[in-house]
Amino acid sequence: MSKETLIIATHNEHKVEEIKAMLPPSFQTQFDLASCNSLLPKLTWEETGLSFEENAMIKLRSIQSKMPHAHILADDSGLCVPSLGGQPGIYSSRFAGDQASDQDNMRKLLNLMESFEGEQRSAYFQCTLCYQAPKGEVQFFEGRVHGRISDTPSGSKGFGYDPIFIPEDFQKSLAELEPAIKNEISHRFNAVKSWLNSLTV
Repeated sequence: MSKETLIIATHNEHKVEEIKAMLPPSFQTQFDLASCNSLLPKLTWEETGLSFEENAMIKLRSIQSKMPHAHILADDSGLCVPSLGGQPGIYSSRFAGDQASDQDNMRKLLNLMESFEGEQRSAYFQCTLCYQAPKGEVQFFEGRVHGRISDTPSGSKGFGYDPIFIPEDFQKSLAELEPAIKNEISHRFNAVKSWLNSLTV
């Protein structure tokens, strides 16, 4: 039986590797997994949406316009701090500017939260997945992981804001946890789990 193609609609290879690690072996016998970087390296899009859902849909539609017969899974995610009105939210990857590095974004956030204490440092990561099978309906799946923002970055295993995010019931940042542990508690795992459950119903 020939495999179907599933495209993960993100230019962030860290996200691609995380999602691949969360999929059971049986899934990968049915699908050929690919990132848009490998199949459509020149494809770009502007994240002009006002929500995670809208931005995920923009990515999905961009891929779909080029490969209408593929299964497409689009991810949009970010860090939300309620004490900052939900910032950085959908602007997480460009919080300190369009060309900002992870370090630039973390530095800006920590500076804004310098005087915050206790519950003011509460935060959560949110992942919204947008999935569409060929000729199927668009479906959305959401996952979150709650925690708090630390005073200083620590750890080198993660990316993005992982070094300053300490998940609930842990004393270490996401960037200090082994990838296998992170993948069992992360916002992306929770969203992927919901998506996989929908495929087996």
